[in-house]
Amino acid sequence: MTISLRQTRGGSKEQLPADWNMQRFIAAFEERHPEIVPLLGKGMALEFMGLESRMLVAILLDLLGKGVVALPMHDGLMVARSRKAEAVAAMENGSLSAFGRKFIVDEKPVAAACLQ
Repeated sequence: MTISLRQTRGGSKEQLPADWNMQRFIAAFEERHPEIVPLLGKGMALEFMGLESRMLVAILLDLLGKGVVALPMHDGLMVARSRKAEAVAAMENGSLSAFGRKFIVDEKPVAAACLQ
């Protein structure tokens, strides 16, 4: 399960409808998310990555204290299925503590090759 911060890597232009260009996409993004427009182009990415990292470390320490083994992954954790509820609660509480709101936590399937 992971904190739902969905991102698309590379090939973004190809994913836009044919009649869209990047300028139109940016204008639509700014209209949809006006509250973060002032942050764009300000070099905030590293600060946000640091916040996410500190939150994840706090979540890992919380789980470790409860005897839950968790493997950190890009934007989430891998835990034993039997400890899912504890991991979800830790992630929700970690985001609430770090950002003042609970992030959406969802489960993502793990490729069978990763389990061998």
